[in-house]
Amino acid sequence: MTSQGRKGPGALRELAVRVRNVLGVRNAIIVVGFLAANSNLDIIESFVIERGWEARLGWLVLIDVLLVVCVLRLIGRARSADPGDNVHPDAMGVRGDRQLAGRRAAVVVMGLDSDRPDSALSRLLARADRLEFLALLGTPETRAARITDPIPRLLALHGRELPAAQIRVWDENHALSVADFAESATEALGWLARHDVRPEDVVADISAGRRPAGFGVVQAADTVRVESQYLACRWDHEANRPLPDQLSFRLVTAYWDSDGSETILE
Repeated sequence: MTSQGRKGPGALRELAVRVRNVLGVRNAIIVVGFLAANSNLDIIESFVIERGWEARLGWLVLIDVLLVVCVLRLIGRARSADPGDNVHPDAMGVRGDRQLAGRRAAVVVMGLDSDRPDSALSRLLARADRLEFLALLGTPETRAARITDPIPRLLALHGRELPAAQIRVWDENHALSVADFAESATEALGWLARHDVRPEDVVADISAGRRPAGFGVVQAADTVRVESQYLACRWDHEANRPLPDQLSFRLVTAYWDSDGSETILE
């Protein structure tokens, strides 16, 4: 159902979410208060000279306060509610995290921070319990920064150990070249196929690197029906920063269920 068809509390909640996302809670309070006060100016002018106007003004102020409180409660409910209430689980990363645990191989775009313990690559290694093959796609910059050197340490950090022959690196790509990364991803997927790794057991991760790199990898992966993913986080719009411990892998393209059966996308 689209937002145009929503009515009642659901529509008010969606409006509160949009106000909070755009303005933040503090600015939303100021705007609502201003609108409430401005809407009462004409009314105040009409009865301020009448007898008993103080009581009427008091009632107007009370109504304004109640309006602000109601709006704040809607915004608070929108912030505290589960962000996945009205979203299909696959779109929120639930399926991506679950399927990642069973992947045998990953084709990963590297960035200049991929050697860090809190990087997307490190999180992938923590979740991929059955990982046997790792294909790393980098650039001359990642090679110069020796980003792949700590890979054994990252694997050990998460209780993983892969033979050197089952880790390959392609790092001759230009960071802004879609074609370079598509070509390297195609070679990496071919390498995995020669080791009898099925497409449903592979994932292409585009969490790091430049966007053209990700586009190239998704393009190559889509050709052989390999799913693509990225590490997403939920965002605190008031503080303008990611929420801690709210990271999940989301599927960009989905072809297979967790049992390996094919999913038909419309």
